Amino acid sequence: PPNLDINHVMGLSDLKKKLPEAAFGKRNYTGNEVCFQGVYSSLYEVEISNKDQQKMDQLVENLKEKDLAIIKYLRDQGV
Repeated sequence: PPNLDINHVMGLSDLKKKLPEAAFGKRNYTGNEVCFQGVYSSLYEVEISNKDQQKMDQLVENLKEKDLAIIKYLRDQGV
């Protein structure tokens, strides 16, 4: 999609409690998806337009400082 809607964030430590460890290892992804214990996770790459680079840098820095993750809920539950 042309825009990334950010409606939900969660502490990274809380997220790690809810998801299987396999979701956090890049080596577990064949292509962009991993399934572990019936939970599907997808890996996405975000491209930033030049005009928004400074805003994105600020967002990433803020997420790192506060140890947060952006959460994107899937309406189709990954089906």
